[in-house]
Amino acid sequence: MRSPSAAPELRRRWALGILITATIASSVGATLAAQVIRSPAQAIAESAPPPPSLLTAEVELRVLSDSVVLRGAVAAGQTVDVEPVVEGDGIRLQVVSRSPVDAGATLVPGQVIVEVSGRPVFVLPGVLPAYRDLAPGARGDDVAQLQEALRSLGHDTGGDELGAFGTGTSRALTDLYTDVGYEPPSATTEGAGPAMSDAPLLPAGEVVYLADFPARVDHVSTPVGAEVTGPVMTISAGDLLVRGSLQPHQRDLVRTGQEVQLLSELTGETAGGRVTMVAETMAVDGAPSGARPEQDGPDGGPPGFALVVTPEEPLAPGWAGQDVRLTVEAATTEDEVLVVPVSAISARANGEIFVQVVEPDGGSRDVRVTTGVTGDGSVEVRPVRGDGHGLTVGDEVVIGTAAGGGVTP
Repeated sequence: MRSPSAAPELRRRWALGILITATIASSVGATLAAQVIRSPAQAIAESAPPPPSLLTAEVELRVLSDSVVLRGAVAAGQTVDVEPVVEGDGIRLQVVSRSPVDAGATLVPGQVIVEVSGRPVFVLPGVLPAYRDLAPGARGDDVAQLQEALRSLGHDTGGDELGAFGTGTSRALTDLYTDVGYEPPSATTEGAGPAMSDAPLLPAGEVVYLADFPARVDHVSTPVGAEVTGPVMTISAGDLLVRGSLQPHQRDLVRTGQEVQLLSELTGETAGGRVTMVAETMAVDGAPSGARPEQDGPDGGPPGFALVVTPEEPLAPGWAGQDVRLTVEAATTEDEVLVVPVSAISARANGEIFVQVVEPDGGSRDVRVTTGVTGDGSVEVRPVRGDGHGLTVGDEVVIGTAAGGGVTP
């Protein structure tokens, strides 16, 4: 049984315990509230992204090339539309009476390509178009061209002077017609002796001169029995070339002698070539493709500077008429050079160019450089001598920042 004096002491102890418990609970609650409840400024600060990290790339040592890519059309060095007009006794209508060759055929010198109203039209080597009939007594470069063509086919022109149509040239011309199965037209020359009477004539409408062989028939447009009202066929002569058009910003990068890669997107085939002509003047808008060096490109697009590429090896006939992709190696370093991404180049207000190199300890330094060949997103760099800061292979240069943090390459 407790004594009366012990009751007040017990009540005091209970009151002290309750006070201590409430104090502890209040302290814990304040701590938890401080962790849960944040001010708006504090919330914004804590949600901000981490400081941006630097993106870097290594300095490389390699050969650097710059390329110009454009379109080109494959065609022969010479294209001729054959539109013959033949004459002779009793001929009143120009009609295709025989068509011995088809599209895609390969032609050789002296071959008959079409017969019009019973008369042959054949091809011979030469650069001058047939612009007049040639008969005994004629003189000129076109006569010399005929004589050289006859001799190349094995028909001797005898002692005739080069450029003078004499008895030797007459015999050689008769032999040519005989070889292709026709009689030559006769040319009666006033005042000619017996040897020149009824000598053979070469009508301008019965011969087509081509600058180079082999030649190819690209298209036959007039069938047998049809009247000749225009070109009866189109012939390409010489090896295949590629013609393109450079835009003004590309012109200064391309010059004769540069290597070119040809890609047939139709077949996937590739071939090598070289630039053999770059026009000095701008194209004439609206001019037909390929007719003159200063005219527009093969796709009929905006005018530019005409370009001719000669393949290193003759292209197969299947390339003819294709629209191909040309990659011109416009500039290249002769040896391996220091290379950085273009995005690593910075410039100061005074015009100095530099790259920022990241040190292993996290610091950085600027290295003044000069630039050279640019290509494929990279640029050749050369540290400025005397700057005191070198640049070596493997150095990490700054190319940008990653705002959300990230791994440095």
